[in-house]
Amino acid sequence: MKKNVKQILIAMLAITFAISACKKEDEGTPPELPPVDASFKIVTDDFKNSEQKTIENWFQAAIHVGVWQTAINVTMAVPVAAFTEAVKNHEPVYVGEKTWEWAYSFQFGVNQHSAKLKGTIRGDSVDWKMYISKSGAYENFLWYTGTNDIAGTGGYWNLVKSPTETGSWIHIDWKRNGDGTGFINYSGVNPTTDIYGDYIHAQITDDEYDANYDIRDASDGKELFIEWSREFKNGRLKYAKYYGDDNWHCWDVSLQDIDCP
Repeated sequence: MKKNVKQILIAMLAITFAISACKKEDEGTPPELPPVDASFKIVTDDFKNSEQKTIENWFQAAIHVGVWQTAINVTMAVPVAAFTEAVKNHEPVYVGEKTWEWAYSFQFGVNQHSAKLKGTIRGDSVDWKMYISKSGAYENFLWYTGTNDIAGTGGYWNLVKSPTETGSWIHIDWKRNGDGTGFINYSGVNPTTDIYGDYIHAQITDDEYDANYDIRDASDGKELFIEWSREFKNGRLKYAKYYGDDNWHCWDVSLQDIDCP
């Protein structure tokens, strides 16, 4: 009889510890999703392509930014749309092992997609995995992964190009500061793609020209440095391979060529 009572007590204690452990694991809050435009997507709206080719200085900047506009707005369109949808009003579900999952559907063009974004807290950092599905095409495709600090002030992403081209494609480093400054850097990392060795480094500063790009085309060694005012749209660039010098070449608030002040 005493043996049976002892066994019952041991079993009850085991159940109590198991329940306590489950409750303890459920504790905590989900990690914060970093803002799209501060961590993932470079905004290039100030350099949309123009037919006004007589505006030489601004236009030279715009046509080279346009290469990355295509990568961001076309090739990266689905993963960007998936991440943009994630930061809307979707509540994550705790799935265990310090991991939360955002699961939702989103429309891209005429096609319906679904996504599962998983965030796992690992000490003072968060690991991210984005799985995207498209009916009749692909399911739970791991499109990108990333890591950032727990405060959401800096980190990186690694993207593949598409479900049919699954090798590494672009590496993104990012940082954001409390005053709105920061950077997003894209680098082509796959030797089999046409942007291998290329990069665009985009930075927001508190200078007079408060935005800048450093762009490199590895195929012919071109490098451009572009600075402009986000408010007034005037700016300047250095492009030695085109101009034959290391001087700044400027444009005014109407995008017209001017002598640099």
